Amino acid sequence: MLAENLVVGCIYLCLCMMLFDLYLLVFHQVEKRLTPRRDKKVRLLFAGQIGRLGAGQPLDAKGQKWLMRFLPRPRGLDAFLSAMGTLGADGVERLIPYYAACLPMLESLVRKTRKEPKEYRAQLAYVLYRMDLGKNPELADAASHTRLHDLSEAILEDVIGESVYLRENTLRAVITIGRPKAVRHALQLLARHPLLVNHQLLADDLLLFPGNPRTLLDLLHSQFEDFCPMLQVSCINYMRLLKDGCSQERFIPAMQRRLESDETNGEVRLAAIRFFASHPLPAAKPALLRLLADDKSAYNFAAVAAMALKAYPGQDTVASLVRGLSSRNWYVRFNCADSLLSLGVEYEAVVRASDDPYAREMMIYRSEVLLRKENRENVP
Repeated sequence: MLAENLVVGCIYLCLCMMLFDLYLLVFHQVEKRLTPRRDKKVRLLFAGQIGRLGAGQPLDAKGQKWLMRFLPRPRGLDAFLSAMGTLGADGVERLIPYYAACLPMLESLVRKTRKEPKEYRAQLAYVLYRMDLGKNPELADAASHTRLHDLSEAILEDVIGESVYLRENTLRAVITIGRPKAVRHALQLLARHPLLVNHQLLADDLLLFPGNPRTLLDLLHSQFEDFCPMLQVSCINYMRLLKDGCSQERFIPAMQRRLESDETNGEVRLAAIRFFASHPLPAAKPALLRLLADDKSAYNFAAVAAMALKAYPGQDTVASLVRGLSSRNWYVRFNCADSLLSLGVEYEAVVRASDDPYAREMMIYRSEVLLRKENRENVP
């Protein structure tokens, strides 16, 4: 009897597995056929709404209502993203009026889907990021700025969300929406969760800010001292990477203190050294010379300081770099040789004057590398 029951149970289990596999097969086949139809429907609706706006007509309310029912589903966002990519292939300019008109719908969608799974919220944040609402000229009035700020605040808690994709997409969305106070609020949230901060990604993300960098820097300055070390590194790297000549005078005293103090967090101090390499300041030179001379206790500071000193020409700089060629650390010697050559010092003079075989070897090696690079660039 027991054996018969086991056989019947196994047969039943096998039938259940077969039915489940059959269901999945049918489901995927149906989805495969329906996906192009859904994409086409959304694309046609998208194009129709763009055409109506171009003709000076209001949006089709029925179409927007259908879209609002469709978008809370993951496949709805997939279709919307597909339409954005297809219709924006020839330039996103034609999509800008529709993105602006969709702002009320986006606000409702964000609030409606706050309890959706993290995968959906990450994809929705990616849609907001792709829309680049902060650069939309039709959202430049004060009322639109308020609505954009509210939209940013509605998704803000996801910058400390459950997955890296959710956190990164949300942070990019908040930054590209372009409201400075919302960005500061996002950084304040991250400051309470320092383990979630990737200073390299965050510095690159801050460069996406579409507004005036000075406005953002003024807000960051008010919180800089309260930020965790990784956020301070991100802020310093952001200022270093800015290319529009935006002034950073207000941060200079704080960065000088971090450069000069031996109590400073190591990553923050390295970021400060790199900043003063890109934005030379005469007052920072003594600290850089001291860091290079003290390579026994912290060779990483010495190596980066040697690299930074190429922006500080002078006899004291050259003398310090020549002494650095005798460092026990290979990276310090390499950066010293590179900076000396960048300052126009002839490697033959250093080789003849030095009795240190390691110093001579490094100068010869670095000069040969540069010579080969020049020869490759000159090859037609």
